[in-house]
Amino acid sequence: MSNDNSEFKIPVFDGENSKTWKKRITMFLKMKKCDEVITRAKTAGDEEPWDSNDLKAINYIYSSISDRQMEFIGDYTTAFEIIKKFDSLYLKESTALQIVCRNKLEKLKFKNYCNCATFFDDFEKYINELKSAGASVTEKEKLSYVLNTLPESYSYIDDLIDTLKEEGQTANYVKNKIQLAEMKSQKEENFKRGSNAFMSKGRTCYKCGKEGHIQHDCKDGGQTQGRNYSWRSAQGNCQQGRPSSSRGNYIRGRGRNQRGTSAHQAEQHRQQNEDSCAWITRVDCNSTYNNDYSKIARVYTIKSKAEVYDSFGQYVNECENLTGKRVKILRCDNAKEYLSKNMYNFAREKGIIIKPCPPYGHQLNGVAESFNRRIMNLARCLLQEAQIHKKYWPEIVCAATYLKNRTFTNTVEKKTPYEIFFGRKPDVSNLKLYGNDENFEIDENSVNESLDETFESIGENSEIHDNENKLKIPKRFDIPYTFEEAINSEESKNWIKAMNKEIESLKSNNTWELIENTENKKVIDVKWVYNKKSDNIHKARLVVRGFQQKEEIDDIYAPVAKMQTLKILLSYCCRMGLIIEQMDVETAFLNVSKYGLENSKLYNTPMEVNLKIEKSDACEQNIKYRNLIGALLYISSATRPDISFAVNYLSRFQNSYNETHFKYALRILQYLYKTKYLSLTFKGGNNTETIDCYVDADWAGDNVDRKSTTGYVIRLFGNVIYWKSKKKQKSVTKASTFAEYVALSEAVSEIKFVRELLKIFEIECTKPINIYEDNSGAINIAKYGNFTKKSKHVEVHYHYVHEMVKENIINIIKVESNNNVADIFTTSLCKDKFEKFRSMLNLM
Repeated sequence: MSNDNSEFKIPVFDGENSKTWKKRITMFLKMKKCDEVITRAKTAGDEEPWDSNDLKAINYIYSSISDRQMEFIGDYTTAFEIIKKFDSLYLKESTALQIVCRNKLEKLKFKNYCNCATFFDDFEKYINELKSAGASVTEKEKLSYVLNTLPESYSYIDDLIDTLKEEGQTANYVKNKIQLAEMKSQKEENFKRGSNAFMSKGRTCYKCGKEGHIQHDCKDGGQTQGRNYSWRSAQGNCQQGRPSSSRGNYIRGRGRNQRGTSAHQAEQHRQQNEDSCAWITRVDCNSTYNNDYSKIARVYTIKSKAEVYDSFGQYVNECENLTGKRVKILRCDNAKEYLSKNMYNFAREKGIIIKPCPPYGHQLNGVAESFNRRIMNLARCLLQEAQIHKKYWPEIVCAATYLKNRTFTNTVEKKTPYEIFFGRKPDVSNLKLYGNDENFEIDENSVNESLDETFESIGENSEIHDNENKLKIPKRFDIPYTFEEAINSEESKNWIKAMNKEIESLKSNNTWELIENTENKKVIDVKWVYNKKSDNIHKARLVVRGFQQKEEIDDIYAPVAKMQTLKILLSYCCRMGLIIEQMDVETAFLNVSKYGLENSKLYNTPMEVNLKIEKSDACEQNIKYRNLIGALLYISSATRPDISFAVNYLSRFQNSYNETHFKYALRILQYLYKTKYLSLTFKGGNNTETIDCYVDADWAGDNVDRKSTTGYVIRLFGNVIYWKSKKKQKSVTKASTFAEYVALSEAVSEIKFVRELLKIFEIECTKPINIYEDNSGAINIAKYGNFTKKSKHVEVHYHYVHEMVKENIINIIKVESNNNVADIFTTSLCKDKFEKFRSMLNLM
């Protein structure tokens, strides 16, 4: 039997890929001509070979399943019974099994895999398991699962998919794109390795002792023997740690790590050496000096290694001034900044002997190295306990040094480094809990230069607990992912309270209607989504898993009122003096992106005057330009018409943007932040005009294609209900008259829609609707049909304006350009003109 099985190897079935195993064992039994015994039970008319074939099939099946699976199958005596039991266990459609499979797909993350191939192998395996459980997986569902697993670095794939036709939007397309990116990255890595190999040929690694590479490229996983370094991020944050050339996981120095200690457990190693000897250690953002006798330390914050010379000179002068004694010896590592010509000249003038350690002999600089370790451990503890941002790392290191100088040492009993160095005990009455909150009590009538302050600190008799050295779970893991995690967490009461509040809100809003569940109706699942706000408020949302719907088959329709209709209703209510009741929808999500503009410069206008921007050659993917424009589009079309032109102008560059474009987009935010008090106001009044409209056009305003920009605003009873700052007109016009006429046509089409909509509210427009235009040529064409040879190129459907005038539906009136409020939707204006038109839009 084993010989037969070796001809066609069947992987041992261990509970996964049941459908694949069934196909393989069936094909194998067909090859052995004994597959009939698994399709039906034995009957009285079956001949003698049936029993032998049945026995062979049982042996083949048992040899291709694990011992654990044999226990599940039980004591069955025929192959048909075994396969039947197998089908009931693994191939039966099960909703519970489908949920398990879908959870596997949702938890699958691309970043947890070393390459694309292994990731998609597991992805296809989970998809097959889901299909085996009876679920039908569409191509759109597969695509949705794949995109949810990708990290932020592959976000550009979403934009690529949007440009494809529907049949091309598949998971295989995503797989091919990731494989191409992986191959490109591997090619660059191979080129880099080849260059390094060429440069290191014939050289010996100081780390592992092998030839053919240098220490920088060494793949030995052991710990490095170099000095403690630190590094600075692009935002100016500074962290300390030990660099490692291994490719394993590395915990960066935020809070406690596996080597960190609490503030009450910091080690106090001391080493006595020569009198008046300064030991030195280096941190990229700090330069630290240690007095060998007293063990007092001094930290100088520096921006680069070039400032080490200045900091050392300052330290020497301070020592001589405070104590009257001179520095005799400087012990340092073998770094170039300590052995520079300037350092040697300064040491020669002061009579200081410089004793550098030999290369890779950092243990000879023990005082500085041990101090560096202790002070960094203490700084990490302060950072963790204070829960402040890492950008304050230099200040935290200085605070840790300040505390270290005022704590006892083992060198001299019951004396601190400060007392040994200065000869007097330090004053510690000003010490407060680092990073604690300050409450300023300010008199309402006056503010004095000296403010009354209270500190929330630990008392003198506070009990000190010897805490265990544990890893603190990052805040992002405090948020549960499933319902089970929420009710079993330490904050289960808060999550249950949030879920009950969500259920009550959905019931009060009549969000759903309870019906009987029948077999011919498909039920769409729901899922709890949890989040914790910055003010520690727990939020729970019950969302529908819409990806289970099939397009055009079981779609759910949720009607939403257009903003234009809502504004018409508000204006009508104000005119008629009706009482408006409004409510706050607590179940709505508010997605607010903070750009750190609270302390930045604020502007009076959203855009520079006559600003013209060029397209970028390529998009910088690390800039969230499109996200910002998308967020601004809603507010510009809903409540802030004053930024409509700026937003629509910048939206032209969503496929060709860089830092410059992003800077101008941030200016809109800065303008909004300064004018956050403005709101779109609706008034009652006695305006006799039911509907009126202002129209304007910026002729050939685009530098690239010379197309014109249309802008208009429609008012109802004097209240703004609709405005438009169109990106660009569809065609290029030869003169400003034709550009204005095209803008008139577009505005008239919108006015007719508003006119028909008002009939629903039983509002009749008995008089012609006044349209204010500042171009006399366009007015003459619309009123009198003065078509010339030059104007024949204007498309026929634009002459719809002339017909509306003849039917006495609209009336076009000449207005001066300085009073045409639609000018704010076509170009960037100076401050005075901009604020004038803004007030005319009822923004107050």
